[in-house]
Amino acid sequence: MNDMNTLGGHKSRMLPSSTDILVTYRSARKPGYYELSLDGKELARRVELPPWMNERANTLASGLLAALQKNQVTIPPEHSHERQGHIFWDAAPLGFSVPAVGIDREIAFKVLPSGKLEKIWFMVFLFGKTLCERWTIAPREFGRVARLTPRVPGFEPQLMVPVTALKRE
Repeated sequence: MNDMNTLGGHKSRMLPSSTDILVTYRSARKPGYYELSLDGKELARRVELPPWMNERANTLASGLLAALQKNQVTIPPEHSHERQGHIFWDAAPLGFSVPAVGIDREIAFKVLPSGKLEKIWFMVFLFGKTLCERWTIAPREFGRVARLTPRVPGFEPQLMVPVTALKRE
């Protein structure tokens, strides 16, 4: 099943046998960014990369996550004013020395307390909706290292974790 995305077009499902969880973005309820498995054990978060990462991600021999964990990816100056996707590239304000990814606060506070969750997935998609990598973290580890971002215009508060806390699967 596919859902319309904010850029137009469709978003493919991230987990088999799952339900879409709507998230509030600029006062609208948006589908396609989160899915919860029917048994409540897995949560998937869609991470869309910015357009400038398409070519770069395919050239990283060790993979995108490994390059991010080593701080080998930076925003090219000519792309610094463009949409940057769902990665917090400069996570120093949160005390992280590497980029971070996160879960919107409203979703985290709805799903994490259930006690059923066993795995959190970050499904990383190239711009254009092609799956690039799958990253994972255990909910307990997520809760241990996550930091809440402040509310800023155009960015909903999220619980963010540094990429060094993630594993590629």
